[in-house]
Amino acid sequence: MHELTFASTALMICVAAGAYLAGCCNGAIITSFLFYRDDIRRHGSHNAGLTNFYRVYGKKFAICVILVDMLKAFVAVKLGSAVFDAYLGLRLEGEYFSALFCVIGHIFPAFYSFKGGKGILCSGTLLLLLDWRIAASQSCGRWSHRQRNRAADGALQRADEPASASDALTLHRRPDDDDALVAGQ
Repeated sequence: MHELTFASTALMICVAAGAYLAGCCNGAIITSFLFYRDDIRRHGSHNAGLTNFYRVYGKKFAICVILVDMLKAFVAVKLGSAVFDAYLGLRLEGEYFSALFCVIGHIFPAFYSFKGGKGILCSGTLLLLLDWRIAASQSCGRWSHRQRNRAADGALQRADEPASASDALTLHRRPDDDDALVAGQ
């Protein structure tokens, strides 16, 4: 266990500030300003995130938003890793410490009146950088959750189906049945 000295505390504050400032660089706001001379927060859902950017401006420059958000997460993690490892011998702790402040910077950026994005892309990138297994399990969990919701929607539709077989035949025709009916008329 390392002793918490003034120097190590100052080092931690510097890493936190650097990771926070990296997190403050919002990809959607920067890209919307550079390519459209506009603020993404004035349109759509008024959120400074990738989804709102994509809905408002389309996919043309959405990759720039992704790259900026991924780059800032990478820079923050490497900053924490390098500094904590070199001075404290705590590489992994430095990565997690800086990742936290990067997400805080993304959600509450000082550069943009503390109105940032939700931190989804930034957090996902950080999960990939910190432990790909956690990121993979989260992705699988989201996929299975979507599949369960689709199955539940199908069950609700089946519950709304008509009770009799004759009703089912009239309400649930195949496309070729409709074509035959139209051709016969």
